[in-house]
Amino acid sequence: MNTINIIGRLIQDPELRSINDDRKLAKFSIAYNERWSTGEHTSFFDVIAWGRQAETVSNFFKKGQRMGIQGRLRQERFEDKEGNKRNRVVIVLNEFTFIEPKGSDGQGSSSSAYSNQPPSAKSNDMENGDLPSFDEDGEEVPF
Repeated sequence: MNTINIIGRLIQDPELRSINDDRKLAKFSIAYNERWSTGEHTSFFDVIAWGRQAETVSNFFKKGQRMGIQGRLRQERFEDKEGNKRNRVVIVLNEFTFIEPKGSDGQGSSSSAYSNQPPSAKSNDMENGDLPSFDEDGEEVPF
């Protein structure tokens, strides 16, 4: 099982890119706060979204907005500019939820969820907000 669920705030506007002129990729980061009676800790997570989800996230979410995400962790290996081998873990988005209504002051409640799962044969999921699946396995994210 490889699943992560987080509700947090975007720390930057999503960055939308086109890959090979026809595939969309959005990159953004989300901050998650944990609070205890003795203090708090903030964790930051890099997130990537593909296809129509990438377009939707980049069109409807801005820096500072809260969103719920469900995805899977993926480790990426790369070389930095100095030739050092590096690793990082990113969240590949499967579903997201609008936590705040558009134009909200941050006090909104949960609204609809959008999924990267394939539509079922028994219902018209596209009308219900679900998006078709996009398989990016085996592809490297070009950042």
